[in-house]
Amino acid sequence: MRAAAGRCLKLIVFLLIVLFLWLTVRDTLVMKRDDGITSVKVYYEQPAGTVDVLFAGSSHASYNIAAEELWTRYGITFYQLWGSSQPMWNTYHFLVEAFKTQTPRVVMMDVYGALNSEEYSDEARQATNTLGLRISPNMMENIMVSAPKERWGELFLGLPIYHDRFSELSAEDFIYYPWSKDSLADKGGLPIYGTHDNAVITTADTEKRLPLSEKQETYLRRIIDLCRDKGVSLVMMVTPTVDRADEQPYYNTIADICSAEGVPFVNMNQEDDILILPSDISLDDSHLNMNGARKTGAYIAEYLHEHYDLPDHRSDPAAKSWETYVQNKNTGYIRLLKTPEEFAEEVLRQGYEVLFVRYGEKTAEDHGFQSLAAGSLPNGEGAWLIRSGSAEPLNLSPAQSTCAVYNTDVTIGLSDRSFSIDLVIDPVWKEEGIIAAVYDPAHECWIDAVYCSESEPDNMEHLEFR
Repeated sequence: MRAAAGRCLKLIVFLLIVLFLWLTVRDTLVMKRDDGITSVKVYYEQPAGTVDVLFAGSSHASYNIAAEELWTRYGITFYQLWGSSQPMWNTYHFLVEAFKTQTPRVVMMDVYGALNSEEYSDEARQATNTLGLRISPNMMENIMVSAPKERWGELFLGLPIYHDRFSELSAEDFIYYPWSKDSLADKGGLPIYGTHDNAVITTADTEKRLPLSEKQETYLRRIIDLCRDKGVSLVMMVTPTVDRADEQPYYNTIADICSAEGVPFVNMNQEDDILILPSDISLDDSHLNMNGARKTGAYIAEYLHEHYDLPDHRSDPAAKSWETYVQNKNTGYIRLLKTPEEFAEEVLRQGYEVLFVRYGEKTAEDHGFQSLAAGSLPNGEGAWLIRSGSAEPLNLSPAQSTCAVYNTDVTIGLSDRSFSIDLVIDPVWKEEGIIAAVYDPAHECWIDAVYCSESEPDNMEHLEFR
């Protein structure tokens, strides 16, 4: 009897080891796509009970909303849990998963994904909207409703889809395990840079109604019931898009459902307060760049502050990761900018300070950095510290090229074209031009540095930190 029990115990231990190894390999090899996979995996890292506002839905729930506005304005904690082109059935199962560790006070749900009438998303979206979830009955149900039966096995096992990723593994593939906390300061949002120059916005003033597919409406209603059962306030929303005339009949139908169910519906295509101009539309007809996303983020922050009693966590040490997130996102965004004009605008917006260095007497005076100072920037060769709109000269000579700026040794050798602030720059100046290094006084750190040559003053190159 004891021998049989011993064999049974060994078998159980063996199976547990196999299960652990399978799950670990699965978490390592799965594609680290931020449009549905890592957004879920990072969500698991958030301490239980810390998210007060949960954004859910398609990419519009991330790209189109600068949710950091909630934190900077009112100290509201949030997370953007989303998937690319996510239909209502995936949003439903994402929320089921979300409620296992968090009970948000408000769910802000993007309904753009409800407009698709297909029975299933394409195969790539089937994967991105299922593979990030942990193994559970909810994950299996999500797979079964997301893909035809013949694909259930490979989506559940995962390895048949991404078994050949061994050759492309990077450090990022080893930070998304159940015990990981490497990405705690991520909150699901991404900065997006670019402008859709040919956006033609149609109006959203039609009263026409078009039906959702039966499957989309079924899961939309399930989401309403789920949030009601959990005691979570639900707000359905539409973020600004271009093709409003064709989309609005479906949103009218959703508005009717919300009205009947007592669910607030916020259609930002019809809100004059956040009118998004064509220049604010990002890479395509349905995604906003940061200019537009900040408008919607500010609008939602004010909406939530007016309609819900949400605590301010800015003085809470346990919520420090949201401040880190805001800092990281702003830093990441400034490193995406491509012109001196955009760079100067962001520096002024964030209250950053700039170490401005010009080499060569002939460096163009008319360049996009001019707005950094209230008056025009000084002419000629030299170095200046620009803060609060004024330029303070740094007195350097060939004999003295090192000075302390923000308790950092800065080396600026104009005679030998040397420049150093813990930056890797080789060569520093390819020719006469400008270097602008950005300092964040609120967090006491250097965050970026750019170079523009005299011959191409609008061609801005970001320099690398060590």
